[in-house]
Amino acid sequence: MQVLKIGGSFIKDIHDIELTAKILKLYSNSNNLIIISAFDRTTRNLIDAASIAKTGDSVSALAKIHDIIGFHYDLINLSIKNKQIQTDLFLKLEPNFLKLKEYILGISITGELTNKTLDSVMAFGEFFAFNIIFHYFKEQKIDITCFDSSSVIITDNNFGSARPIIDITKENILKIFDTQISKHRYSLTQGFVARTLDGSISTMGIESSNLTATIYAATLGAKELSIWTNVEGIKTADPEIFPDAQTIKNINYYTAARAAENGLKLLYPEMIKVAINNCIKINIRSVYSIESAFTEISDNSASDETIIIIHENLNYQELRNEKSESTYNLFSIACPDRIINLSKKNISDQTRQNQTDLIIILNLSEEKFLQHDFLNKIITHSSCKAVSVIKNNGTSDLYIIGVLEGLKIILNSLI
Repeated sequence: MQVLKIGGSFIKDIHDIELTAKILKLYSNSNNLIIISAFDRTTRNLIDAASIAKTGDSVSALAKIHDIIGFHYDLINLSIKNKQIQTDLFLKLEPNFLKLKEYILGISITGELTNKTLDSVMAFGEFFAFNIIFHYFKEQKIDITCFDSSSVIITDNNFGSARPIIDITKENILKIFDTQISKHRYSLTQGFVARTLDGSISTMGIESSNLTATIYAATLGAKELSIWTNVEGIKTADPEIFPDAQTIKNINYYTAARAAENGLKLLYPEMIKVAINNCIKINIRSVYSIESAFTEISDNSASDETIIIIHENLNYQELRNEKSESTYNLFSIACPDRIINLSKKNISDQTRQNQTDLIIILNLSEEKFLQHDFLNKIITHSSCKAVSVIKNNGTSDLYIIGVLEGLKIILNSLI
């Protein structure tokens, strides 16, 4: 049994859709389950449309929805040429296009946008994606079946960050294996979405499609999960910011869990826990470079490389809420001429509201930490950054610091 997750976020044109078929050719010797997520920026655009609708501006919100629907129509017309298959797909999607518009109109009328409603809106992105990919594969004459994961994964009522009810979910997965997955070379479903016990749509959190894939892998006894995305594995830093960032070939579960907890976009904290409990090796690979280097996450992998993670537009209050003070050995703000201890009593409300970027540095050795001497080397404060240094001896230090070019020079020297 092979389980692979294809990150739909890279799919923006016909070329990208064609890449998904090439990936399938690598998995032709057994039953294969493919989990797909929403296409390029669709989830973000759905959130934006719902947020605009909440203000009462139905015209702008519906214009956003029109763009989303148009994007998917364009993909269908470019990728599927068989008229019957295309007609079948439109019959599947068009009622849901109308339903999505009804949700947006309802939000604009009431001015309310609950997490429950937002989950229902966001779920359309995955529904559109897996139906388009399924019908494309059908046209390619691939032996494939599909099922709606929202009828399989059952969660609690914590909309927006719902947690799966494992016993019921496992039972549902085993049933769908017997009735569909076991009878076809390939099976396709979507990630991210689920349902509560009362049948309401829920989602397990942004980027949780990987968690969906890990749950399926664990239940079906797969010992390996391949996650296909638009980057060559996990890198030492964001390559768009640091072009010299290198792919990390091996990462152990412990480091992967810390990276996920600190916001590494490719990973989701709960998925690492499931992988650990079921000894599932996770490979993170690039759809654009099938034969290139990739990252393996497993119990046996070494993890000495430094990893830099950057969060943008965080404010001091959110930073304090996100991590408890007890998590860190040091919590201080560096100024040009002195270091001031950071506490509620000496940080004004105005300062708390200032925007900052949070930079998480994982696996920094004590030697490198002392060598680079962050607090002394970075003394200018034209903009603010927060740096969390999680050293490979297990300790963590958090600094709010002022930076100009000094920070980038130091970070570049780490990667």
